[in-house]
Amino acid sequence: MRNWILFCVVCVTAFFLCEYLTQVENKTPTSIIAFTSEYCIPCKKALNILTQYDVANVVQIDIHKYPYKANLWHVDAVPTFILLNGNEVLLRTHDPYDVILYLQGASK
Repeated sequence: MRNWILFCVVCVTAFFLCEYLTQVENKTPTSIIAFTSEYCIPCKKALNILTQYDVANVVQIDIHKYPYKANLWHVDAVPTFILLNGNEVLLRTHDPYDVILYLQGASK
C-alpha cells in the first residue's frame, strides 16, 4: 500500500512539474542573469547601462555571495550577462551593449 501511495505522489509531482516547465518555456519573457561583484566598478557601470535602456528582467547574482551559482553557469569573469528565453541561452557576454543590441535586433 505504501509503495502505491508513493508511486501516485511521484506521478502527480512529475505531471505538475512538466506542466510548470511548459508554462515557463512558453510564457516567460526574455530575462538576463547578471553575474557581478559588490567590489566591481565595471559591473556597477554595466548595470546602470542596462537600467538606462530599460531592458528585460535583470536578475543580479553576486559571485562572492553565491559562488555555487557562478560555478553552475561557468562564470569566470565579471560582469557576465546571460540572456535567457525560458531556459534557452540566447547570448552570453561581458558587454552590456551586446545585450542591448541583441534585444533591439530581436524586437524588430
